[in-house]
Amino acid sequence: MNQEIFSLRKENASELRSVLVTGKVFRYGENRIALPREVVLGHGGGVDSVVFEAIRYSDLSRPTFWRVWWQAIRPENFLLTLLPSLSILIYGLVNGWSANTGMGLLALLGVFCLQIAIIALNDVEDYLRLVDFPNILSGTRVLQKGWLSVSDLRKMAIISLVLGIALGLPVAWQSPAVLVPVGIVTLLGVLSFSNRPFGMKYRALGEFVLFWLIGPLLALGISEAIFQRRDVGILLLGAAYGNLACVISHLKNMRDIEVDRSRGVVTLATLKGFKRSRLDVLFFSGAAVVLALGSMVFGASYGTIVRPIILSLGLLGGLLLLTCWPLFKAVYKASGPYSALFYAIERKAFLNYLAFGIFLSLGYLASSFLH
Repeated sequence: MNQEIFSLRKENASELRSVLVTGKVFRYGENRIALPREVVLGHGGGVDSVVFEAIRYSDLSRPTFWRVWWQAIRPENFLLTLLPSLSILIYGLVNGWSANTGMGLLALLGVFCLQIAIIALNDVEDYLRLVDFPNILSGTRVLQKGWLSVSDLRKMAIISLVLGIALGLPVAWQSPAVLVPVGIVTLLGVLSFSNRPFGMKYRALGEFVLFWLIGPLLALGISEAIFQRRDVGILLLGAAYGNLACVISHLKNMRDIEVDRSRGVVTLATLKGFKRSRLDVLFFSGAAVVLALGSMVFGASYGTIVRPIILSLGLLGGLLLLTCWPLFKAVYKASGPYSALFYAIERKAFLNYLAFGIFLSLGYLASSFLH
């Protein structure tokens, strides 16, 4: 017998958690891989049991080692921190600040490591809370497919966390008054986002944490690492990107409203409902544009009104025509989280983020010629 379907009730919490953590079950005198197939809901709407398929290791279809780990780190999400860092670099150079590119690169690599840690910990917790499986199109899917175990991802998270801290130490040494507090708060944010016992994202605080991690904290850290300088414009720039990160997170939570409710997860979207949550997408996006303009107006060396006007025309016109408007149309045309239109929205949100970073950086460069 090569495979078997079996079910574990949620009331048998210790056994269910053991199978989820190890990804294995003992059947027919040998350990087999336990793949989740279905979550069965009870009459009250909560999880009653989980259906698994036990298969032999030889029957598991698994890609190459490197492809598995490449998928596990979700490299496309590096854009969320790379684009703000690029904008900060251009911002400082346009202002005539002296750059230490070596320290900047070290800081960015440290940020990437912390990002890998938060992604891995988030995947683990979503899996253990039965949020991201078996048929939910989110996460890396490496746990659901049996390619890696919970222990594997946790080890990767710990290694990435330690490496991120190690890379950040030389950077913090040059500006301890700023970077040590920023580093400590960032580390707490990484550990508390989805990890137990805090689980901020499961308490309707996910957008709040992401706003600070990808927004002002990242901006302060990168600016201090590269230039050993910061100003109001840097904070506003970081806040703009923080709001756009909230758009991506909030749209995912809107899509998963029904699943999150059945798993007892509380997000901003589950609190407000689908229709009211659409207004938050508009708010976060509008705030990002306004804050980006503010970063130009209140920047260190922006002494004329010409530069904000140039940025306004390029940024607002480009974003509204190419990204924001199609995104808003898709959100408001979707009848609910199960709408076919809504499954393409997360991709549109990433494109929106990418376009924002490109237009903003080009705006800084263009305005520097008019100073």
